[in-house]
Amino acid sequence: PALADSAYLLRLTPLLGSRVLRADFWRAHEDHLTTDDEPRAALAALLLAGRVSCLPHIAYEDRRLRPASLPPVTPAQHLAAVDRYEALLDLAQDRPAVYTVLYEIMVRDCLRTFARGAVPEPAAREFFLRAGSAAVRRRPEGYRRPGGPEGVRRSLL
Repeated sequence: PALADSAYLLRLTPLLGSRVLRADFWRAHEDHLTTDDEPRAALAALLLAGRVSCLPHIAYEDRRLRPASLPPVTPAQHLAAVDRYEALLDLAQDRPAVYTVLYEIMVRDCLRTFARGAVPEPAAREFFLRAGSAAVRRRPEGYRRPGGPEGVRRSLL
């Protein structure tokens, strides 16, 4: 099926290793897929694919250090996440269902980053301004936030 029929696949953990890609697909989209930003490459692979299939078995097992064992994320890395979603939304702009799901993921991730207090001051102000600007500028036409507390939370951005 095409991603437009299964836009929820964008909500799966964005690991490039969990994507099985044809060599000719990789070569055709190498500029989007060759990056140190694994979530960006994994989501771009889905957005660029003409069709998507799932394997009936595990193809990749990701064993990473726990977040507490990793070095802290820098303010520049937090800001790069906003840039990542802006670039990915450009790839999805002609597919409304896919664009909307990706927009919701962007808002969720930006709110999580800010709410966790992971960004030190004054970088937190810059992050919030950039994330808020992207959320307003990239809001899908006719988009309605969910109701209740979740809608209130999303209205903050």
